Amino acid sequence: MHLANYAQAAFAAPTPDFEPNDSLFHYQYNLYNYGQTGGTFGIDIGAKSAWNFTMGDSNVVVAILDEGFIYNHEDLDVSKILWSSGYDFVGDNYKTPHPDNNPISGDSTNHGVACQGIICAGTNNQIGISGIAPNCYFLPIKCADDFGGWSWNPLIYENALSYALHYSINNGCSMVVSCSWGWPNGSFYSNIDSIITVMASWGIACVFSTGNLGEYLPIGNTIKFPASLPSTIGVGAIKKTGDHWAYSGSGEGIDVVAPSGYYRYYDAGDIMTLDQMGQLGWNPIYTACAITNDNYICTFGGTSAAAPQVASIIALLKSEYSLRPEMEVFTILKMVIDSSAMDGIGDNYDSVGWDPVYGYGLANAFRALLAVVRGDVNNDKIINIIDINYLLNFLYRNGPPLQPDVRVGDADCDGRTVILDVGYLIDYLYKGGPKPQICFKY
Repeated sequence: MHLANYAQAAFAAPTPDFEPNDSLFHYQYNLYNYGQTGGTFGIDIGAKSAWNFTMGDSNVVVAILDEGFIYNHEDLDVSKILWSSGYDFVGDNYKTPHPDNNPISGDSTNHGVACQGIICAGTNNQIGISGIAPNCYFLPIKCADDFGGWSWNPLIYENALSYALHYSINNGCSMVVSCSWGWPNGSFYSNIDSIITVMASWGIACVFSTGNLGEYLPIGNTIKFPASLPSTIGVGAIKKTGDHWAYSGSGEGIDVVAPSGYYRYYDAGDIMTLDQMGQLGWNPIYTACAITNDNYICTFGGTSAAAPQVASIIALLKSEYSLRPEMEVFTILKMVIDSSAMDGIGDNYDSVGWDPVYGYGLANAFRALLAVVRGDVNNDKIINIIDINYLLNFLYRNGPPLQPDVRVGDADCDGRTVILDVGYLIDYLYKGGPKPQICFKY
Protein backbone atom coordinates (compact mmCIF):
# COMPACT_ATOMS: atom_id res chain seq x y z
CA MET A 1 0.00 0.00 0.00
CA HIS A 2 1.35 3.42 -0.95
CA LEU A 3 0.63 6.09 1.66
CA ALA A 4 -0.35 9.58 0.67
CA ASN A 5 2.55 11.99 0.64
CA TYR A 6 2.89 15.73 0.85
CA ALA A 7 3.21 16.09 -2.89
CA GLN A 8 -0.31 14.71 -3.36
CA ALA A 9 -1.72 17.08 -0.77
CA ALA A 10 0.10 20.03 -2.27
CA PHE A 11 -1.86 19.71 -5.50
CA ALA A 12 -5.13 20.53 -3.69
CA ALA A 13 -6.64 23.76 -4.88
CA PRO A 14 -6.18 26.40 -2.17
CA THR A 15 -9.16 28.30 -0.87
CA PRO A 16 -9.20 31.70 -2.61
CA ASP A 17 -8.41 34.66 -0.39
CA PHE A 18 -11.44 36.42 1.02
CA GLU A 19 -12.24 39.39 -1.21
CA PRO A 20 -14.13 42.13 0.65
CA ASN A 21 -16.53 44.28 -1.33
CA ASP A 22 -15.68 47.49 0.55
CA SER A 23 -15.23 50.33 -1.91
CA LEU A 24 -11.90 51.58 -0.50
CA PHE A 25 -10.25 48.24 0.24
CA HIS A 26 -8.15 48.57 -2.91
CA TYR A 27 -6.23 51.41 -1.23
CA GLN A 28 -5.46 49.48 1.95
CA TYR A 29 -2.07 48.21 0.84
CA ASN A 30 -1.20 47.42 4.46
CA LEU A 31 -3.83 44.66 4.38
CA TYR A 32 -3.10 43.39 0.87
CA ASN A 33 -0.20 44.80 -1.11
CA TYR A 34 0.10 43.92 -4.77
CA GLY A 35 1.96 47.10 -5.68
CA GLN A 36 -1.23 49.10 -6.24
CA THR A 37 0.14 52.23 -4.57
CA GLY A 38 3.80 51.84 -5.51
CA GLY A 39 4.66 49.28 -2.86
CA THR A 40 6.13 45.79 -3.07
CA PHE A 41 3.97 42.71 -3.45
CA GLY A 42 3.50 40.88 -0.16
CA ILE A 43 4.53 43.71 2.17
CA ASP A 44 1.28 43.52 4.10
CA ILE A 45 -0.17 41.77 7.13
CA GLY A 46 -1.91 38.98 5.18
CA ALA A 47 -5.46 40.04 6.06
CA LYS A 48 -7.24 38.58 3.03
CA SER A 49 -5.93 35.08 3.72
CA ALA A 50 -6.48 35.45 7.46
CA TRP A 51 -10.16 36.27 7.01
CA ASN A 52 -10.70 32.76 5.67
CA PHE A 53 -10.08 31.63 9.24
CA THR A 54 -11.94 34.31 11.19
CA MET A 55 -12.98 37.96 11.30
CA GLY A 56 -13.13 37.96 15.06
CA ASP A 57 -15.50 36.90 17.83
CA SER A 58 -17.88 38.71 20.17
CA ASN A 59 -16.10 37.28 23.21
CA VAL A 60 -12.99 39.27 22.30
CA VAL A 61 -12.87 42.94 23.26
CA VAL A 62 -10.35 45.37 21.82
CA ALA A 63 -9.81 48.34 24.12
CA ILE A 64 -8.21 51.36 22.48
CA LEU A 65 -6.65 54.02 24.70
CA ASP A 66 -6.41 57.19 22.64
CA GLU A 67 -7.73 60.70 21.90
CA GLY A 68 -11.40 59.90 21.52
CA PHE A 69 -13.80 57.90 19.40
CA ILE A 70 -17.12 57.88 17.57
CA TYR A 71 -20.09 55.56 17.21
CA ASN A 72 -22.12 57.30 14.51
CA HIS A 73 -20.14 56.45 11.38
CA GLU A 74 -21.54 54.83 8.25
CA ASP A 75 -18.76 52.22 8.36
CA LEU A 76 -19.13 51.19 12.01
CA ASP A 77 -21.47 48.62 13.54
CA VAL A 78 -22.72 50.39 16.64
CA SER A 79 -23.89 47.10 18.14
CA LYS A 80 -20.23 46.09 18.53
CA ILE A 81 -19.21 49.30 20.31
CA LEU A 82 -19.36 49.14 24.11
CA TRP A 83 -20.04 52.86 24.32
CA SER A 84 -21.91 52.87 27.62
CA SER A 85 -18.99 51.02 29.20
CA GLY A 86 -16.36 53.40 27.81
CA TYR A 87 -14.75 56.23 29.74
CA ASP A 88 -13.01 59.58 29.29
CA PHE A 89 -10.19 60.12 31.78
CA VAL A 90 -9.38 63.67 30.65
CA GLY A 91 -12.35 65.68 29.41
CA ASP A 92 -12.04 68.77 27.25
CA ASN A 93 -8.70 70.09 28.59
CA TYR A 94 -5.83 67.94 29.82
CA LYS A 95 -4.53 70.79 32.00
CA THR A 96 -7.68 70.63 34.12
CA PRO A 97 -9.03 67.07 33.70
CA HIS A 98 -12.74 66.46 34.15
CA PRO A 99 -13.31 62.72 33.64
CA ASP A 100 -16.71 61.47 32.54
CA ASN A 101 -18.27 58.45 30.86
CA ASN A 102 -18.42 59.94 27.34
CA PRO A 103 -15.29 59.02 25.31
CA ILE A 104 -16.39 61.05 22.25
CA SER A 105 -13.72 62.58 20.04
CA GLY A 106 -13.31 66.36 19.89
CA ASP A 107 -14.62 68.03 16.75
CA SER A 108 -11.17 68.58 15.19
CA THR A 109 -9.32 65.47 16.38
CA ASN A 110 -9.12 62.06 14.75
CA HIS A 111 -6.13 60.08 15.99
CA GLY A 112 -8.27 57.73 18.07
CA VAL A 113 -10.90 57.42 15.35
CA ALA A 114 -8.19 56.51 12.82
CA CYS A 115 -6.96 53.70 15.09
CA GLN A 116 -10.56 52.63 15.67
CA GLY A 117 -11.14 52.34 11.93
CA ILE A 118 -8.10 50.12 11.34
CA ILE A 119 -9.43 47.59 13.84
CA CYS A 120 -13.20 47.99 13.90
CA ALA A 121 -14.53 49.30 10.58
CA GLY A 122 -17.16 47.16 8.90
CA THR A 123 -15.83 44.59 6.44
CA ASN A 124 -17.68 43.36 3.39
CA ASN A 125 -20.50 45.87 3.86
CA GLN A 126 -20.03 47.49 0.43
CA ILE A 127 -18.86 50.86 1.75
CA GLY A 128 -15.68 52.43 3.01
CA ILE A 129 -12.72 50.49 4.30
CA SER A 130 -12.17 47.02 5.72
CA GLY A 131 -11.49 46.69 9.44
CA ILE A 132 -9.15 43.86 10.37
CA ALA A 133 -11.17 42.44 13.28
CA PRO A 134 -14.73 43.67 12.59
CA ASN A 135 -16.52 40.95 14.57
CA CYS A 136 -14.78 41.75 17.84
CA TYR A 137 -16.21 44.22 20.30
CA PHE A 138 -14.65 47.61 20.97
CA LEU A 139 -14.17 49.36 24.32
CA PRO A 140 -13.39 53.10 23.94
CA ILE A 141 -11.13 54.64 26.60
CA LYS A 142 -10.23 58.28 26.06
CA CYS A 143 -6.99 59.55 27.60
CA ALA A 144 -6.36 62.83 25.72
CA ASP A 145 -8.43 65.98 25.58
CA ASP A 146 -10.94 67.20 23.00
CA PHE A 147 -8.27 69.21 21.16
CA GLY A 148 -5.76 66.40 20.86
CA GLY A 149 -3.78 67.49 23.90
CA TRP A 150 -2.05 64.74 25.88
CA SER A 151 -1.17 65.02 29.54
CA TRP A 152 1.95 63.09 30.39
CA ASN A 153 0.86 62.66 33.98
CA PRO A 154 1.28 58.87 34.33
CA LEU A 155 -1.69 58.67 36.70
CA ILE A 156 -4.10 59.17 33.78
CA TYR A 157 -2.66 56.19 31.95
CA GLU A 158 -2.47 54.09 35.09
CA ASN A 159 -6.19 54.69 35.54
CA ALA A 160 -6.97 53.99 31.89
CA LEU A 161 -5.05 50.71 31.85
CA SER A 162 -6.58 49.66 35.17
CA TYR A 163 -10.02 50.41 33.77
CA ALA A 164 -9.43 48.04 30.86
CA LEU A 165 -8.10 45.37 33.21
CA HIS A 166 -11.11 45.55 35.51
CA TYR A 167 -13.54 45.52 32.60
CA SER A 168 -11.98 42.30 31.29
CA ILE A 169 -12.01 40.60 34.70
CA ASN A 170 -15.51 41.73 35.66
CA ASN A 171 -17.04 40.76 32.33
CA GLY A 172 -15.10 37.56 31.72
CA CYS A 173 -14.01 38.57 28.24
CA SER A 174 -10.80 38.08 26.33
CA MET A 175 -9.06 41.42 25.77
CA VAL A 176 -6.45 43.16 23.64
CA VAL A 177 -5.37 46.73 24.43
CA SER A 178 -4.12 48.97 21.61
CA CYS A 179 -2.01 52.01 22.55
CA SER A 180 -0.42 54.30 19.97
CA TRP A 181 1.49 56.44 22.48
CA GLY A 182 4.32 56.32 24.96
CA TRP A 183 7.16 58.18 26.66
CA PRO A 184 10.67 58.70 25.18
CA ASN A 185 13.34 56.02 25.45
CA GLY A 186 14.75 55.79 28.95
CA SER A 187 11.49 56.70 30.66
CA PHE A 188 10.10 54.34 33.27
CA TYR A 189 7.02 54.45 35.48
CA SER A 190 6.87 51.61 37.96
CA ASN A 191 3.09 51.72 38.46
CA ILE A 192 2.44 51.44 34.74
CA ASP A 193 4.94 48.59 34.53
CA SER A 194 3.18 46.82 37.40
CA ILE A 195 -0.30 47.26 35.92
CA ILE A 196 0.79 45.94 32.51
CA THR A 197 2.49 42.98 34.19
CA VAL A 198 -0.75 42.16 36.01
CA MET A 199 -2.68 42.51 32.74
CA ALA A 200 -0.31 40.06 31.07
CA SER A 201 -0.85 37.61 33.94
CA TRP A 202 -4.57 37.74 33.11
CA GLY A 203 -3.85 37.03 29.46
CA ILE A 204 -4.45 40.62 28.33
CA ALA A 205 -2.12 41.64 25.52
CA CYS A 206 -1.06 45.30 25.62
CA VAL A 207 0.18 46.42 22.21
CA PHE A 208 2.21 49.63 22.12
CA SER A 209 3.71 51.59 19.25
CA THR A 210 7.48 52.02 19.47
CA GLY A 211 7.18 55.74 18.70
CA ASN A 212 8.36 58.13 16.01
CA LEU A 213 11.60 59.46 17.48
CA GLY A 214 14.02 57.39 15.40
CA GLU A 215 15.20 60.33 13.32
CA TYR A 216 16.54 62.13 16.38
CA LEU A 217 18.55 59.45 18.18
CA PRO A 218 20.89 56.55 17.26
CA ILE A 219 19.30 53.34 15.97
CA GLY A 220 18.64 50.92 18.80
CA ASN A 221 17.96 53.61 21.41
CA THR A 222 14.69 55.16 20.30
CA ILE A 223 11.94 52.77 21.40
CA LYS A 224 9.38 54.38 23.68
CA PHE A 225 8.17 53.20 27.07
CA PRO A 226 6.03 51.08 27.62
CA ALA A 227 6.72 49.38 24.24
CA SER A 228 10.15 48.57 25.65
CA LEU A 229 8.71 46.35 28.38
CA PRO A 230 8.80 42.54 28.01
CA SER A 231 5.17 42.39 29.12
CA THR A 232 4.01 44.37 26.07
CA ILE A 233 4.11 43.77 22.33
CA GLY A 234 6.13 46.58 20.76
CA VAL A 235 5.30 47.50 17.16
CA GLY A 236 7.39 49.53 14.74
CA ALA A 237 6.64 50.73 11.21
CA ILE A 238 8.09 49.94 7.79
CA LYS A 239 7.50 51.38 4.34
CA LYS A 240 5.21 49.69 1.81
CA THR A 241 8.36 48.55 0.00
CA GLY A 242 9.59 46.71 3.09
CA ASP A 243 12.38 49.19 3.80
CA HIS A 244 12.63 50.58 7.31
CA TRP A 245 11.30 53.98 8.28
CA ALA A 246 14.06 56.05 9.91
CA TYR A 247 11.50 57.54 12.32
CA SER A 248 10.31 54.20 13.70
CA GLY A 249 11.38 53.58 17.28
CA SER A 250 14.00 50.83 17.56
CA GLY A 251 15.71 48.92 20.31
CA GLU A 252 15.24 46.26 22.95
CA GLY A 253 11.54 45.45 23.27
CA ILE A 254 10.42 45.74 19.66
CA ASP A 255 8.58 42.59 18.62
CA VAL A 256 7.37 43.13 15.07
CA VAL A 257 6.68 45.78 12.44
CA ALA A 258 3.68 46.62 10.26
CA PRO A 259 3.35 48.73 7.08
CA SER A 260 2.66 52.42 7.52
CA GLY A 261 3.32 55.84 6.03
CA TYR A 262 5.15 58.92 7.21
CA TYR A 263 3.87 60.66 10.31
CA ARG A 264 4.95 64.24 10.82
CA TYR A 265 2.07 66.13 9.22
CA TYR A 266 -1.65 65.47 8.87
CA ASP A 267 -1.21 64.77 5.14
CA ALA A 268 2.13 62.90 5.32
CA GLY A 269 0.93 59.30 5.70
CA ASP A 270 -0.79 56.92 3.30
CA ILE A 271 -2.90 54.60 5.48
CA MET A 272 -6.60 54.63 4.61
CA THR A 273 -8.91 54.66 7.62
CA LEU A 274 -11.91 56.41 9.16
CA ASP A 275 -12.36 60.11 9.72
CA GLN A 276 -15.24 61.62 11.62
CA MET A 277 -18.34 62.05 9.51
CA GLY A 278 -18.72 65.14 7.37
CA GLN A 279 -16.83 68.28 8.34
CA LEU A 280 -15.59 66.94 11.68
CA GLY A 281 -12.17 65.40 12.28
CA TRP A 282 -9.16 65.92 10.01
CA ASN A 283 -10.75 65.79 6.55
CA PRO A 284 -11.24 68.42 5.11
CA ILE A 285 -9.86 70.79 7.79
CA TYR A 286 -6.27 69.52 7.87
CA THR A 287 -6.08 67.04 5.02
CA ALA A 288 -8.08 65.88 2.04
CA CYS A 289 -8.46 62.70 0.01
CA ALA A 290 -9.35 63.05 -3.64
CA ILE A 291 -10.18 59.34 -3.80
CA THR A 292 -12.99 59.48 -1.23
CA ASN A 293 -15.31 61.74 0.75
CA ASP A 294 -14.85 63.55 4.04
CA ASN A 295 -15.82 60.48 6.08
CA TYR A 296 -12.41 58.86 5.51
CA ILE A 297 -8.75 59.83 5.53
CA CYS A 298 -5.97 58.42 3.38
CA THR A 299 -3.05 60.08 5.18
CA PHE A 300 -2.67 58.32 8.52
CA GLY A 301 0.81 57.05 9.34
CA GLY A 302 3.60 56.51 11.82
CA THR A 303 3.85 53.74 14.36
CA SER A 304 0.44 54.94 15.50
CA ALA A 305 -1.03 53.22 12.43
CA ALA A 306 1.15 50.12 12.86
CA ALA A 307 0.16 49.20 16.44
CA PRO A 308 -3.59 48.77 15.78
CA GLN A 309 -2.81 46.38 12.94
CA VAL A 310 -0.97 44.05 15.30
CA ALA A 311 -3.62 44.49 18.00
CA SER A 312 -6.11 43.31 15.37
CA ILE A 313 -4.04 40.23 14.59
CA ILE A 314 -4.01 39.36 18.29
CA ALA A 315 -7.78 39.83 18.41
CA LEU A 316 -8.13 37.32 15.57
CA LEU A 317 -5.84 34.87 17.39
CA LYS A 318 -7.86 35.20 20.57
CA SER A 319 -10.99 34.51 18.52
CA GLU A 320 -9.71 30.94 18.11
CA TYR A 321 -10.15 30.43 21.87
CA SER A 322 -12.34 27.33 21.50
CA LEU A 323 -9.54 25.66 19.59
CA ARG A 324 -6.60 27.27 21.35
CA PRO A 325 -7.32 28.40 24.93
CA GLU A 326 -3.55 28.90 25.13
CA MET A 327 -4.12 32.23 23.37
CA GLU A 328 -5.11 33.51 26.81
CA VAL A 329 -1.53 32.95 28.03
CA PHE A 330 0.40 36.11 27.22
CA THR A 331 3.81 34.47 26.80
CA ILE A 332 2.39 31.97 24.29
CA LEU A 333 0.50 34.68 22.43
CA LYS A 334 3.63 36.83 22.21
CA MET A 335 5.60 33.82 20.97
CA VAL A 336 3.04 33.22 18.21
CA ILE A 337 3.16 36.86 17.05
CA ASP A 338 6.97 36.86 17.04
CA SER A 339 7.50 33.40 15.54
CA SER A 340 4.96 33.84 12.75
CA ALA A 341 6.41 37.16 11.59
CA MET A 342 8.01 37.32 8.15
CA ASP A 343 11.76 37.78 8.53
CA GLY A 344 14.12 38.96 5.81
CA ILE A 345 11.62 41.11 3.90
CA GLY A 346 13.39 44.43 4.43
CA ASP A 347 16.58 46.32 3.75
CA ASN A 348 20.01 45.76 5.26
CA TYR A 349 18.72 46.62 8.74
CA ASP A 350 16.59 43.47 8.61
CA SER A 351 18.99 40.88 10.02
CA VAL A 352 18.26 37.17 10.32
CA GLY A 353 16.23 36.57 13.46
CA TRP A 354 15.56 39.42 15.86
CA ASP A 355 17.07 42.83 15.22
CA PRO A 356 16.44 46.22 16.87
CA VAL A 357 14.76 47.78 13.80
CA TYR A 358 12.42 45.06 12.49
CA GLY A 359 12.16 42.97 15.65
CA TYR A 360 11.27 39.46 14.47
CA GLY A 361 9.89 40.79 11.18
CA LEU A 362 6.66 41.81 9.49
CA ALA A 363 3.58 40.75 11.49
CA ASN A 364 1.34 38.44 9.48
CA ALA A 365 -2.22 37.53 10.45
CA PHE A 366 -2.46 34.54 8.12
CA ARG A 367 0.75 32.91 9.34
CA ALA A 368 -0.19 33.54 12.97
CA LEU A 369 -3.59 31.90 12.56
CA LEU A 370 -2.25 29.03 10.47
CA ALA A 371 0.22 28.27 13.27
CA VAL A 372 -2.51 27.72 15.88
CA VAL A 373 -5.24 25.84 13.95
CA ARG A 374 -3.37 22.70 12.89
CA GLY A 375 -5.68 19.69 13.01
CA ASP A 376 -8.92 21.63 12.50
CA VAL A 377 -9.05 20.61 8.85
CA ASN A 378 -12.65 21.73 8.18
CA ASN A 379 -12.30 25.09 9.99
CA ASP A 380 -15.24 24.54 12.37
CA LYS A 381 -13.24 25.65 15.45
CA ILE A 382 -13.08 22.19 17.06
CA ILE A 383 -10.98 19.08 16.54
CA ASN A 384 -13.04 15.88 16.59
CA ILE A 385 -13.79 12.67 14.65
CA ILE A 386 -15.21 14.76 11.82
CA ASP A 387 -11.72 16.15 11.16
CA ILE A 388 -10.28 12.64 10.96
CA ASN A 389 -12.93 11.61 8.44
CA TYR A 390 -12.48 14.85 6.48
CA LEU A 391 -8.71 14.34 6.30
CA LEU A 392 -9.07 10.72 5.19
CA ASN A 393 -11.52 11.75 2.48
CA PHE A 394 -9.09 14.39 1.29
CA LEU A 395 -6.10 12.06 1.23
CA TYR A 396 -7.70 8.94 -0.30
CA ARG A 397 -11.19 9.63 -1.67
CA ASN A 398 -10.74 12.82 -3.67
CA GLY A 399 -12.65 14.68 -0.97
CA PRO A 400 -12.87 18.45 -0.62
CA PRO A 401 -9.69 20.42 0.10
CA LEU A 402 -8.67 21.17 3.65
CA GLN A 403 -10.05 24.49 4.89
CA PRO A 404 -8.75 27.00 4.20
CA ASP A 405 -5.24 25.70 3.50
CA VAL A 406 -3.72 22.25 3.09
CA ARG A 407 -1.21 22.95 5.86
CA VAL A 408 -3.91 22.82 8.54
CA GLY A 409 -3.69 19.04 8.14
CA ASP A 410 -0.08 18.95 9.33
CA ALA A 411 -1.04 18.01 12.89
CA ASP A 412 2.38 16.70 13.88
CA CYS A 413 4.26 19.68 12.38
CA ASP A 414 6.62 17.65 10.21
CA GLY A 415 6.03 19.76 7.10
CA ARG A 416 3.72 17.23 5.42
CA THR A 417 0.01 16.42 5.35
CA VAL A 418 -0.08 12.61 5.23
CA ILE A 419 -1.60 9.51 6.86
CA LEU A 420 0.66 10.05 9.88
CA ASP A 421 -1.39 13.13 10.67
CA VAL A 422 -4.54 10.99 10.77
CA GLY A 423 -2.80 8.75 13.28
CA TYR A 424 -1.72 11.77 15.28
CA LEU A 425 -5.31 13.02 15.53
CA ILE A 426 -6.56 9.57 16.54
CA ASP A 427 -3.95 9.40 19.28
CA TYR A 428 -4.90 12.87 20.49
CA LEU A 429 -8.63 12.27 20.55
CA TYR A 430 -8.75 8.69 21.81
CA LYS A 431 -5.42 7.61 23.30
CA GLY A 432 -4.31 10.55 25.42
CA GLY A 433 -1.76 11.70 22.87
CA PRO A 434 -0.52 15.27 22.52
CA LYS A 435 -2.64 18.02 21.02
CA PRO A 436 -1.72 19.22 17.50
CA GLN A 437 1.20 21.54 17.89
CA ILE A 438 1.41 25.27 17.37
CA CYS A 439 3.43 24.98 14.21
CA PHE A 440 5.57 27.50 12.34
CA LYS A 441 6.37 25.39 9.28
CA TYR A 442 4.99 27.18 6.25
